[in-house]
Amino acid sequence: MHLNGLDLNLLVSLDALLNERNVTRASERLHVSQPAMSFALQKLRFHFSDPLLERIGRQMELTPRARMLVGPLKEILFDVRALLSDGDGFQPAEAQRTFKVVMSNSCAEIFGVQLVDEIVSAGPGLNCEIDELSMDTLTRLHDGQIDACVTLPHSALFDPAYRRDDVCEQLLFHDRFILAGSRSNPLLNRPISYPEFCQQVFVDVRFGGRLVSNIELALRKQMERPRIGGCVPTFFHALSMVSGTDMVTIVPHRLFEIHKDYLQLKALPAPIELLELNETAMWHPRSEADPGHRWLRDVMSAVAERMPATAEPLGMDPPVRRTLQAVADCGTKPRAVAGGRP
Repeated sequence: MHLNGLDLNLLVSLDALLNERNVTRASERLHVSQPAMSFALQKLRFHFSDPLLERIGRQMELTPRARMLVGPLKEILFDVRALLSDGDGFQPAEAQRTFKVVMSNSCAEIFGVQLVDEIVSAGPGLNCEIDELSMDTLTRLHDGQIDACVTLPHSALFDPAYRRDDVCEQLLFHDRFILAGSRSNPLLNRPISYPEFCQQVFVDVRFGGRLVSNIELALRKQMERPRIGGCVPTFFHALSMVSGTDMVTIVPHRLFEIHKDYLQLKALPAPIELLELNETAMWHPRSEADPGHRWLRDVMSAVAERMPATAEPLGMDPPVRRTLQAVADCGTKPRAVAGGRP
């Protein structure tokens, strides 16, 4: 069918090309030959009087006109799919679909493993791709390159343009940070105060070597800070590094529970006040009408509901918890400390 001189079938090819920014990957995505996709790109360039994709260095990048087409094109295709969707909804046992979900490495271990298992068990034509959080996660969500992401809403996905009304959100599960160290470290036989923590060698986590963690942001506010003995890209690397040493790190409690025994680790309450980890699913509002996406969200919720609650480290009773909270509160207020670093 043609509209204003354009074969509407080419809109699907255009969507794949704008998402993949590569003719070969776009052809693989639509299961057509590369020459056929190249011919489609040629016709699209002629219709829009624009190259759409142009080579910059070794990469193919979208032209300004192509970037303007991404959002409206997604909306059109989502509306068409919703119009043509089966009235009985999504049938996982019969569907052919790849769900793309972005989350941190630690969340992939804590939550992603069970999510993928649940999806692939629901139907032979279903699979799930887990990708890592990055600076452009929100852009990819808005462009339809991914179905959802799981992250902390207060982190704003490290994107200054993030606005809560741009996405739909659903809380999945809670977690919290704990101090982790080797079981052989005699200094960790009891909860430690913030000044004692500052005498330890600390392993920090910086995702992708660039993204600053909430832990590092909290430590930057202190007058006194621990010595940074290492900086690694994931919480798992941090746990591995402190195993069998006198170094310490701060990691999500649920991840610690997975690795504590074979790495011979112990957990203590974090000696600094840190925000609770409220892992939240986010998706674009256009996906609300997609039966398959609704099914994905239901699966994510079901997996999260089955996750066990986390226990307090060291079996803390309320008086101990209140004491440690007071220590943490003192530690978060800038103050002069003898011998401390500014």
